[in-house]
Amino acid sequence: MVESGIHDTLCRAIIALFIPVNIKGEFNTSFKKLENLTRPFVNYFILPLFVFMNSGILLENFAFKGICSNSILALIYGIIFGLFVGKQLGIMLFSYPFVKLNSVIYQVILHG
Repeated sequence: MVESGIHDTLCRAIIALFIPVNIKGEFNTSFKKLENLTRPFVNYFILPLFVFMNSGILLENFAFKGICSNSILALIYGIIFGLFVGKQLGIMLFSYPFVKLNSVIYQVILHG
């Protein structure tokens, strides 16, 4: 598929469409086996590698000066702020207008 002119991501998405999930109303165990087989590889190798490569850290001029250096602390604070505070603010600021406009359908469990 590399020489076919079709992008690699598109080829993988097309191949994934041919993995059988349901056969006559029953859940196919081959899909579950494939998912269970690839889960550790994806969770412990692919996702951390993807996050690290897309983090924007330049390794050319990286000099480790200790755990308390300013660049390491800035990186730690950036990760904490981006993952924790950024996620909380993003969810609240995105959902607030919809709650105020009464365009949100609540689950029964939330209202008791």
